[in-house]
Amino acid sequence: MTPSSLAVRRRRDAKRWVALWLLGLSLRVTVLALAPLLPVVTRDLRLDQTAIGAVTTLPVLLFGLGAAIGSVVIRRVGTKHAVVLGLLLEATGGALRGVGTSTAVLFACTFVMGLGIAILQPALPTLVRRWKPGTVGTATAVYGNGLLIGEAIAASLTLPIVLKATGSWQGSLALWSAPVAITLVLAVVVISRDPPLLDPPPLDPPPLDPKPPSSDPPPDPQPARASAWSRLRARASWKLGLIQGGASTAYFAANAFLPGVLHASGHGGEVGTALTVLNVSQLPASVVLVVHADRLVRHRWPLWTVSAGLVGISAGLLFASPPMLFVLAGLLGFLSGFLLLLSLALPAAAARESEVAPISAGMFTIGYTMAFVLPLAGGVVADATGSLRVTLAPAFLGAILALIASATFTPNRSPTPAARRGARGAWMPGPPGPAEG
Repeated sequence: MTPSSLAVRRRRDAKRWVALWLLGLSLRVTVLALAPLLPVVTRDLRLDQTAIGAVTTLPVLLFGLGAAIGSVVIRRVGTKHAVVLGLLLEATGGALRGVGTSTAVLFACTFVMGLGIAILQPALPTLVRRWKPGTVGTATAVYGNGLLIGEAIAASLTLPIVLKATGSWQGSLALWSAPVAITLVLAVVVISRDPPLLDPPPLDPPPLDPKPPSSDPPPDPQPARASAWSRLRARASWKLGLIQGGASTAYFAANAFLPGVLHASGHGGEVGTALTVLNVSQLPASVVLVVHADRLVRHRWPLWTVSAGLVGISAGLLFASPPMLFVLAGLLGFLSGFLLLLSLALPAAAARESEVAPISAGMFTIGYTMAFVLPLAGGVVADATGSLRVTLAPAFLGAILALIASATFTPNRSPTPAARRGARGAWMPGPPGPAEG
């Protein structure tokens, strides 16, 4: 390789690393920007508690239900165009949420924003697999670091900086869509120079030696690829979905219900401290995985060890009070972030490139639906019993399900990119797919 070509390759790799990090940031920064603004939004739009709960959990529900749509979009238009479409929908919907100060506009634009993220999520593991086949774990940790930082900065900087700079909650939401728009421009530049991604041949190619038409009924077609919904039913998607869903359930339940628990116990002034500890403690997990993820994704023990720790920590939250509650919240943030990033890396580390998107879509559908349903059920039980501590029980239940799934999960132990490209892994059912270039 000549020095000039080596320099070109290094510049291309640097742009890809930056693009992956910004894509990860885009997955959460617009979602978490709304929560700090809810008191102002509630006052202006006169939202009741049901509407508040709906607008805050709608993106999480869309992450799950829209993941299968994202997989279909990837198969129809290719990964390149799916990434661009997802970023465009997110940036547009996120920025327009406050136009007209209408509740209907807020919900409609939140739906568009969530759908864009749902399309983007299953596309990222495919980009990781194509761009960094030999360092899938590290590349996933890089965009996962962007995801976690997006959560942290949106939750912590919106009120003290962004709201003061813009003067309104509408301007704040629009400003938080600016990083997504920047990512869109960079993604167009970087991805447009890649070779085609996942452009499969037609399912029914014409025969090399066509026969004359026959009056006999044609045989039942045997598609070369399973649909996104059949992949959703695969054991791989269910196991990965329960692992990812356990991490997400613990995180979202703690964020949603810790404030109420603290207020009920007379520690309402410490809500900001608890949420900051919970969210910021995820960042060290991403740093650890940037260094060690490529080794950890080839073993089962990191999954069940972290899941077991999450079970114990979430059980402790049911009974703890400050200051121990802050310690447990920090540990829960670290372990849930660690487990989430490991689960995000597994489809790209073990599946064939053409199967990464549908397997990821199945994982997201199961995991984020679980992260929506379990906290909602905890809130219903708390309303019926009058015990706010019950709202933290979904974190414990989600951790239990993640532990069960991780104990039976068999990762692909092959360390070589060539083997990862060719091997389906012990957990991948079904016949071999078409050859990949």
